[in-house]
Amino acid sequence: MGDSHPSGKLVQIEHALTAVGSGQTSLGIKAANGVVIATEKKLPSILVDETSGR
Repeated sequence: MGDSHPSGKLVQIEHALTAVGSGQTSLGIKAANGVVIATEKKLPSILVDETSGR
């Protein structure tokens, strides 16, 4: 499955919950045999001028 912490927590779940708590766009899907949690990670682009005020 994934990396686990000595305390028994799944590290990926902890990271996903942190991302959700920080207000990033996230999606969770529950299936009969598992769960998928996806989070958008916005990367800076050299094509965007952050100082333009738009």
